[in-house]
Amino acid sequence: MNIIVKNISKTFGTFKALDNINFELPQNQLIALLGPSGSGKTTLLRIMAGLEEPDVDVTIKTNNHHQQVSFNGINILNQPPGKRQIGFVFQHFALFRHMSVFDNIAFGLQVKPKKLRPSKDEIKKKVNELLQLIKLENMSNRYPSTLSGGQRQRVALARALAIEPQILLLDEPFGSLDAKVRTEMRRWLRNLHDALKITGILVTHDQEEALEVADTVIIMNQGKIEQIGTPNQVFHSPASEFVMRFLGEVNVFQERIMVRPHELGIHLSPDPDPVNTTNSLISARITKILTAGPFVKIELLDNNEQLIKVHMSHEEYRSSNYKPNANVYVSVSCNLQNSNSNSSYH
Repeated sequence: MNIIVKNISKTFGTFKALDNINFELPQNQLIALLGPSGSGKTTLLRIMAGLEEPDVDVTIKTNNHHQQVSFNGINILNQPPGKRQIGFVFQHFALFRHMSVFDNIAFGLQVKPKKLRPSKDEIKKKVNELLQLIKLENMSNRYPSTLSGGQRQRVALARALAIEPQILLLDEPFGSLDAKVRTEMRRWLRNLHDALKITGILVTHDQEEALEVADTVIIMNQGKIEQIGTPNQVFHSPASEFVMRFLGEVNVFQERIMVRPHELGIHLSPDPDPVNTTNSLISARITKILTAGPFVKIELLDNNEQLIKVHMSHEEYRSSNYKPNANVYVSVSCNLQNSNSNSSYH
C-alpha cells in the first residue's frame, strides 16, 4: 500500500499555506518534508494528523474528484485524530513534567478505551521494550527535567511508538537541540527506522538533515511541491532554480548557469591541466581562504567584482600555492554548462 495525498489545499485568511498538494509514495520509507519557513510543511503534517482540516474545494467535487489522505488504502480525512493510528512527535518534546519516563511512554496505552486498553502487565512489557529500544532502560523512574534534550526527545519518540502507529509524524523533532546532539539524533532516528520499518514523515528546514536521513525528500516552497526524489536526485538533478539554491551554495554565471562550489577548479595559469582543456576559464582574484572545516573554502572576485566560491579538499589545497590577493583562473566545466544530469542548473 502507498501513502496518497490528493488535492490538498489550506488557506489561513488570505494566506495560501498549501496549494493543491498531490503525491503518492510507498510505505515504510522515511520521508522528509523539506523547505523554508512558511512553505507549508507543518500545515501538511497537521492535516495528516487531523489537527487541521483542508479547504473544501467545490470545484473538485463538481469534477468528480476528491480530496484524499490515505494510508493502507483508507482515506483518513474524515476520521478524528484519535482513530488515525498516527504518532506525532513535536519539536519541544511535549512530555508531561509530573510523570516519570515510564508513565510518559505508557500514557497513550493507559488512556485507550477500556475495551481496547492492554492489561497492566502488557503495558509494562511494552514500555520496557521501548525503553530498551531507546536505550534508556535505567531511567524509567526519572522525570523529564532530569534528562538531557536528546534523552527527552527519545522518550517523546517512544511515547509516540507505544500506540503502534501505522505512521509516525515528526515536526522539526531536533530543532531545539544543539548541533552535536542533532547529529547524534539523526543517526539514531535512521537506525530506529531501519529496525522498525515504520513509515515516517519528518518535517525539517535543515537540508543536511533531510539529505542524510530520508529515503525520499519532498521539497516545498510557497505551499507547492518543487520536487520529489531521493536525496541523490534532488541534490544532483535539481528540478528548479529554487531547489538548486535551497540545497546548498551556488555560483551563478551568465545569469542562468548555476554551479556548486565543489564543481569549480582554480588554476594559477591560463592553461589548465590537460584533463581540463575543455573548460572555460574565468579570471579572478582570491579574496579569502577559510581552512577550518572538512574542506577549504576559497572566495574570489572576477573582473566584474562578482563573488565566486570554490570548495576543495585539504589535500588539494596543501599541494597548491593559493594565497589571498593572488590572480588566478577559475575553470567551469563545459559538461556542467550543457547538462542538468549533475548538480548544475540552468
